[in-house]
Amino acid sequence: MFLSDNETKTDLLYYESIAFTVVELVKADTEKPISIGIHGDWGAGKSSVLAMIENAFNDNKEFLCLRFNGWTFQGFEDAKTALLEGIVEAMKEARPTSEVVKEKATKLFQRIDWFKVAKKTGGLLLTLGTGLPLGAVAEGLADKLRKAIGKSEEEVNASTIKGFLETQGGVLKDEEVGNMARQIQKFRDEFAEFIRTLGIKRLVVQIDDLDRCLPETAIQTLEAAKLFLFLPQVAFIVAADEGMIEYSVKRHFPDLPIGPAGASYARAYLEKLIQVPFRIPALGDGEIHAYIALLMAEAALGSENGQFNNLLLAAREKLRRPWEGERLDYESLKKKYPALPDEVRDGIMLSDQIASILARGTQGNPRQVKRFINSLMLRQTIANARGMKGMINRPVLAKLMLAERFQPDLYTELAKAANESRSGKIKQLGRLEEPADAEDGKKQKKDDEWARWEGDEWTKQWALLQPKLNDEDLRPYVFVTRDKKALFGAQGAGPLDELADLLMGPRIQVTAQRQKIKGISEQDATAVFGKLRSRIMAEDSYADQTSGDGPAGFPGMLALMGEHKGLEPDFVRFLSDAPVSKLGAWAVKHVTRFSGDAARQWIELTQRWSSQTENKLFAKSVEAVMTQTRK
Repeated sequence: MFLSDNETKTDLLYYESIAFTVVELVKADTEKPISIGIHGDWGAGKSSVLAMIENAFNDNKEFLCLRFNGWTFQGFEDAKTALLEGIVEAMKEARPTSEVVKEKATKLFQRIDWFKVAKKTGGLLLTLGTGLPLGAVAEGLADKLRKAIGKSEEEVNASTIKGFLETQGGVLKDEEVGNMARQIQKFRDEFAEFIRTLGIKRLVVQIDDLDRCLPETAIQTLEAAKLFLFLPQVAFIVAADEGMIEYSVKRHFPDLPIGPAGASYARAYLEKLIQVPFRIPALGDGEIHAYIALLMAEAALGSENGQFNNLLLAAREKLRRPWEGERLDYESLKKKYPALPDEVRDGIMLSDQIASILARGTQGNPRQVKRFINSLMLRQTIANARGMKGMINRPVLAKLMLAERFQPDLYTELAKAANESRSGKIKQLGRLEEPADAEDGKKQKKDDEWARWEGDEWTKQWALLQPKLNDEDLRPYVFVTRDKKALFGAQGAGPLDELADLLMGPRIQVTAQRQKIKGISEQDATAVFGKLRSRIMAEDSYADQTSGDGPAGFPGMLALMGEHKGLEPDFVRFLSDAPVSKLGAWAVKHVTRFSGDAARQWIELTQRWSSQTENKLFAKSVEAVMTQTRK
């Protein structure tokens, strides 16, 4: 069994209510334009909601629903015109036999071509259209026009440029050529007429994965929707993580003030583009419980199976009132549906075991839950193929994988202890799992290797999960879980990798991670610091990502050190190992006072920097900063 990571039209999470509401909004008052946002974290289910919306319009001839992936515009010099072309082409294909539609589409394509050329030539082509002498101006445009209108270098000359302008004669009148605002308005007028020609009540344009695009592409796509296509009979539905779009706005407007004022502007910009936002919430324990059971049943039985649909109906009854905390119960379901197969029982039992801890560990993210279940099933399949069937118990494997995924240091100790044990059994686990049996409250002697786990809250919750592992030979399980990175992938490598990725961003992004940084242990902080160090050291140059902040990852290092003082020696060592030729004032101006050995090492390092001659500008910066610090 393998669970597809693509969006699904089978609603396992009862997102149908969101899709239904969006569809009703789109159908209401079709003469007015509307823009709708489907917001949520990566993997929250935004694409699945779009698939449900698209499915709702498939058989309705009065609505034309088009869907685009933001990634398809990535790499285009101008995402605006790429989106416009895609929409016009899709609309033309919806009426392939209509000559009137084909003619109007051709006119719109010509206007889009004009926009492309005007952008690539920096607007100078508009000057040519006013009748000014071509001469040197045309020569200066040759290279740009060669790319813009698909001519070889030898073919692009004044005559070619005039010819291009003449081909637009049926579209652009003389008074429009030099006026971009008028051209945009004409495009809007002709596009509105194009919609009426199709004979539909509403054009619905869905844009997915916009939060995965580079900031410039994301902003251009949103601006194209607002500037060119926000017209009567048009509905735009954009699926994106609003936090990433706000980040794109900040990158697009780098001079925004730091702090609440800048954040408020970025939020207001998004609110101006999106009239009606829908936020997909993180899933709770009960919803994750139903989701796991449904995933397992669908994978085993298929979405068209009658018994699966019985389970789906039962789950939806529970999901209508998630606050009541009721879960799917196999015995109750069996009484209602006597023919319920064993696969449903197995899915519910697995969900009983792991749902709560998986909901907290993944922060209620459906994609991460699905990846975990996929990894579990794939590992069991691999074990069976290797002749290990009967040696791998799925609940035991699932419990061990939870430690691997969310408490990797514990998993490492478990794997080491299992491999060192002749029987593969870890008797020390009995102390962690003891609270489930200890009615007499007896205490066992603690040794140093396992004492720290007895005080760890996550580990205590994990240890209480069934089944118990202290009497299991864990060597086969360690063997099949040794391929962790290959199965989980980059996202599944753990929360520390995700935090390191976030700390590679600009200072404003790093600042937003302060609570996460404070919440990790010293050991985890050291691990994240090491990841940042490796990435920075791998760069050819340490160019500032923004004025004075240093290379990507450096603000993250400072933030880690600010909350975990034990990293001070590591920080000084990193700067000491860095090539002096790559350093700038950023290496000293953000640094606060150190303590202990780090203070002594810092003084020695700054003295060495100020006296070196390889990077004289840096030496002066160090001296200036240190002089100011001593005052």
